[in-house]
Amino acid sequence: MQVALDFNRVPQRGGPTPFLRPNENIRRRLMMRLKKRSALSLMIGLALVITLGYATTTLAAEAAKTAADTSWKFHDIVEADFVMQQIKVPMPPDAMIIDSRPKRAKYDQGHIPMAVSIPDSKFDKMTAQLPKDKNALLIFYCGGPT
Repeated sequence: MQVALDFNRVPQRGGPTPFLRPNENIRRRLMMRLKKRSALSLMIGLALVITLGYATTTLAAEAAKTAADTSWKFHDIVEADFVMQQIKVPMPPDAMIIDSRPKRAKYDQGHIPMAVSIPDSKFDKMTAQLPKDKNALLIFYCGGPT
């Protein structure tokens, strides 16, 4: 008994499809793989977009909160001209210039006349050097933003 397979036969629409051309079978498998990979890529992409959107929203909220929390740190940033007006000998009792840089490394090498050295790392231990009058003008200077 001999069986002949006709690979060139085009199946009728709606009828049985006993034989597919080899290229058609491969094409269908490739299309299914492509659809699955496309769907998976789309889901991963959406998950990344949602995650990144949430992360940036959270970071922005934290940055805004941090910016709001820094308002207590200082009232005004002044220019050198303002500080020059405060430098008098003897220093007025209602004003104090505080050098918050490290004593040995910076203060001893040069500082504003009449400035008191209270390094930021030792501030809690040296609060006795601050004026008793809570309304006194305190001018802090340091090495810049850290």
